[in-house]
Amino acid sequence: MATYNAEITQKFLDEYKTFEYIEENDPHRFEMIKKQHYVEFNALRHIRNCLTHTPKVNGDFPFHVADYVLETLEEIINKLVVKAFDVGVKKENIKTLSPDTDVLHAMRYMDYHHITNVPIFDEKGCVRYVVSTRTIFSILANRFKR
Repeated sequence: MATYNAEITQKFLDEYKTFEYIEENDPHRFEMIKKQHYVEFNALRHIRNCLTHTPKVNGDFPFHVADYVLETLEEIINKLVVKAFDVGVKKENIKTLSPDTDVLHAMRYMDYHHITNVPIFDEKGCVRYVVSTRTIFSILANRFKR
């Protein structure tokens, strides 16, 4: 059951200021996420506009925002502020294979570590190849052609 109250509504307006700040300071990233969530972006903008351009009645908002609307805004803001750096794995913690590893061993290694991609580095520490579930699937599919 949704919860509606003035506290949630005020928090929505406060969070929307963060949303606008991001739009102003990182427009490229903002537009990229906006394309993925166009309907939500429009709905949030309309809600915000109604709240800020409609006079309060007896000191209260003309309507209250549901908790799930606030949660939607917060989720989108999180997508806007989280960078790859924040969720990435440090190079020294990346699971790797050597270039001479056979495919069956690579499959077992990936399964054991619950990973879908394994880089293969050269002697300088640069990525030369990536073994992925996609490439393994392709090898298996081509091996068992009828």
